[in-house]
Amino acid sequence: MTITDESRYHLHQRLEAVLGPQEATVLMEHLPPVGWADVATKRDLDHLASQLRLEAAATESRLQASLTKVEAGIRTGMASSEQGIRSDVASMEKGIRGDLAAMEKGIRGDMATMDSGIRADMAAMEQSFWAELRRLDNGVATLSLDLHKELRQMQARLLGAFLTLAGILIALSVFPRP
Repeated sequence: MTITDESRYHLHQRLEAVLGPQEATVLMEHLPPVGWADVATKRDLDHLASQLRLEAAATESRLQASLTKVEAGIRTGMASSEQGIRSDVASMEKGIRGDLAAMEKGIRGDMATMDSGIRADMAAMEQSFWAELRRLDNGVATLSLDLHKELRQMQARLLGAFLTLAGILIALSVFPRP
């Protein structure tokens, strides 16, 4: 027999006549809104929980594999970037050292043949040289700070992606597909 709203209404009317309005309402509130066949059993819930655990474990396994791949890619990219930067710095250092050696040789040759006026000009050139060297040192330090900043931003993006994926996985486990 199918329970309809009309049959529930008639039952409520009859219970009010026999028990009174308050008791009839209390009794009706204890009845399920649908037939007993539509009420989930503990076994149904246990089976559903078991399926959800299996799906969550599979999803976690897939996520872990994906994160491992992402981490490996990031590590490879970071190693490549670091190697490139080290190569660039070494190349710049070699060029600077070559330039410095050439400048020093020229300065010393000129100083040997020039008088005190030229010596004053050379002192000014030496000051300019050290200022340029300090500027380059500052540039290298700035480059290093920028690299660290970029690495921190990449870590933050990876963490954001991980949290997004974790949120999606949680949402999928809480709201399974129909």
